[in-house]
Amino acid sequence: MPVKNIPSYLILVLLLMAGSVNSTFATSGLSMGEALDMAGRQRMLTQRMIKSYALLGQHLNAGARTELIDSIALFDDELQQIRSIAKSPAEQTQRLCTKVHRLLGLD
Repeated sequence: MPVKNIPSYLILVLLLMAGSVNSTFATSGLSMGEALDMAGRQRMLTQRMIKSYALLGQHLNAGARTELIDSIALFDDELQQIRSIAKSPAEQTQRLCTKVHRLLGLD
């Protein structure tokens, strides 16, 4: 079956993809804003870890070890949450592509 109306199919694909992204965040329990905040916090935590490590090495701050350990723990916890979100879209994208191929008769 030749594809005659490409814009209609493109709109269909975009709508399906938008729905899959929203459902990914819904199933992970995070909103898009929360995921973006988490990613920004990851950047801040790397800076805090470097600062704490430098202070620890120079023996300038007694609380640097605690701050470093806490920062590493929070970084690891949030990284696992971000990775769980990142895995879902790949699987959903594969299913979406399969649906689109079936709809277009490209199997």
